[in-house]
Amino acid sequence: YAIKDDAEEDVPLGNDNFAELYCEESMYTPVMVPKTRLTLSNLLPGQDYYFIARAVAISGKGEFSKVLGPCRTAPEAPQVAERMQLQTLDHSSCSACF
Repeated sequence: YAIKDDAEEDVPLGNDNFAELYCEESMYTPVMVPKTRLTLSNLLPGQDYYFIARAVAISGKGEFSKVLGPCRTAPEAPQVAERMQLQTLDHSSCSACF
């Protein structure tokens, strides 16, 4: 990607918000896609994802799009709990496990 001449860090041209996405908990992964449609799989449930795009051709690279997001994946479905079993029971307490 192109770098702003006056930037202290590597910042792509064409999207000032892109730099805001950099932090210890985010990652930038370029994906080369020969078409205008992309399907991502194996995303983590309940997570926010952000997307940007730009065209790359023999003549050069375009500017980054505006940031799309946050796009939150559906939360993970809760698992069915196993049957609870009573371990101990007395006059003031009980203990159960599952």
